[in-house]
Amino acid sequence: MFRLAERWAERRRSLSGGQETHLHLIFDALDHAGASQAHPHLHMAMGRGTHLGQFAVLHRAAREYSQKEEGRHYLSDLVRGHISLGLGVEVGGGVAVVAPLDARKDHELMVVGANDSTTIVTDRWIEAFHAVLRYA
Repeated sequence: MFRLAERWAERRRSLSGGQETHLHLIFDALDHAGASQAHPHLHMAMGRGTHLGQFAVLHRAAREYSQKEEGRHYLSDLVRGHISLGLGVEVGGGVAVVAPLDARKDHELMVVGANDSTTIVTDRWIEAFHAVLRYA
């Protein structure tokens, strides 16, 4: 599923002449919105040179944090803070899973991973995501 999302993003980037640069993935796995059963699905969107929606808010916070806290990385500190509160775990390979303090929905988890700029989604990120589904 994530490799397909990666191929879709590469194709969108190509069709947009390189203007669509920011892939956003949101995966829903539980029943909600009046659904009679759980129906997992993946939402994908591409931002043109910028992040969209809640990701734009996160990106803006990260940028402002880095400007105020020289040498610090927002997501690294965010993950470290959640882990120290027992709300996250490092799974290796630069990937962590956290239950955000500011979750928008019940049962929300965030899989956070380092991006090496050559791969949209790393194998370790996918492994962590699958582990979350198995144990959630």
